[in-house]
Amino acid sequence: MTEAKLAGVLAGSSHLVSFGVPLKSENDQTTLMPLNDAEEDFLCLNGPFPRGESYWAETERLASDYTLFIWWRGNQHIADYMFASDPPFDFVLSDQIGLPIMKDSVIVPEQMLREKFAPTFDRLETLVKNVAQRAHRGVFVCGTPPPKGDTAFIRATLAKEPYFVERLATLGRSAETVPLTAPETLYKLWRLIQNMSRDVAHRHGAKFIPIPAESQTPEGFLRKEFWFDITHANANLGRLFLRCLREHLQEARNASVQNFA
Repeated sequence: MTEAKLAGVLAGSSHLVSFGVPLKSENDQTTLMPLNDAEEDFLCLNGPFPRGESYWAETERLASDYTLFIWWRGNQHIADYMFASDPPFDFVLSDQIGLPIMKDSVIVPEQMLREKFAPTFDRLETLVKNVAQRAHRGVFVCGTPPPKGDTAFIRATLAKEPYFVERLATLGRSAETVPLTAPETLYKLWRLIQNMSRDVAHRHGAKFIPIPAESQTPEGFLRKEFWFDITHANANLGRLFLRCLREHLQEARNASVQNFA
């Protein structure tokens, strides 16, 4: 077996941009392309965006020859809850029950939020399950960046991003005055999404790789040197994460050599 056949393939959501991958391929074709990686250990599966069924089917097919590293969505907390409800809500995160509850918030059950997010994991569930049922060289589901803790940065950036410009227009609000969900609540929502991603991976024998702890502040937010836009991280995170991924890739290579010797 050649070393090339033991390469890692990065596949998935828009968070691949932190690895220097364009958001979508130029011709909207699903393409396996080299990653800007000095050691040439990794490839990336690029394609149309948003990702379609053909992209995920190709991801499943590649599992026979490559170790998969999957980034699944990761922006649900921002897309659904960036703008505060009236009244604002908060919840107790079951694995960090000591986190503060925002004053004057309506407390909702974590289970209700899990049920809200659950449909966004359906295709990931199918993907990891399908790969687990065929010969594969290791599958990892990777964590996505936590929110930023700076509301001033978020407000300054809202009017620059088309998705939020459209949302603001629909609400009839401006970036300067729209109520924002407290960063502490967004952090808990993000953490819940990470937990749900991990649970999907573990149900089907895959491993979950959390975001590198060095990229987070003591409160859990994304450190400023890793900021890109409201939802994504920059190339500094990509370089940091790649070092972590390489350790897991070597682990998968060792297992593959033993299994196929």
